[in-house]
Amino acid sequence: METDMMIIGLGGVGRDCLEFLVREPSISSIVGADVKEKYGQGVINIASAGAMHMGYYPEAKFVGMNLLDDVDKNAEIIRKVNPRIILNCTTMLTWWQPAAVLPAEVIKRLEDVVISDPDLPFNLRLTYHLMQAVAKSGIKPLIVNGSYGDAVGPALERIGLAPTVGMGNCDSEMAFIRMIVARKEGLKPRD
Repeated sequence: METDMMIIGLGGVGRDCLEFLVREPSISSIVGADVKEKYGQGVINIASAGAMHMGYYPEAKFVGMNLLDDVDKNAEIIRKVNPRIILNCTTMLTWWQPAAVLPAEVIKRLEDVVISDPDLPFNLRLTYHLMQAVAKSGIKPLIVNGSYGDAVGPALERIGLAPTVGMGNCDSEMAFIRMIVARKEGLKPRD
């Protein structure tokens, strides 16, 4: 059975995307996946209940998935779910955490090695493992990468494992830019 969408990584971004997508009439089935099974099932339950309050009744399920596990195991999970679209929202450390948990000298060394900031290593690894699993699964879903898409997609393209499209840090800033310009010009953001 084909699933409309699979969201992998149900932390901040994945959880927010799920909340929107369970209310999208064109999506009738969603599978959420995360390494934290109890938490992930709770996220699915809360999103489903919220959607029902608004009159939407998508088929939403949860599956445990650890992208650091065996690639074959994850390929089998993807094959069983059989998603048309995979939304990758995984990370090993969110953007604000490195400065909070790593010493300044470690941040500096990471900045020296990684072109602009330490985000790439924390986002590339899980996406790389996901793309390997998708390749081994034998199915061809569209893949939207929400895990630092500005840098991860181009890096994976070099080895033939690029996602279909990325949504990234630059995309996140566009709403703020529109609001600022609209205020300065006395317009509404949609104008």
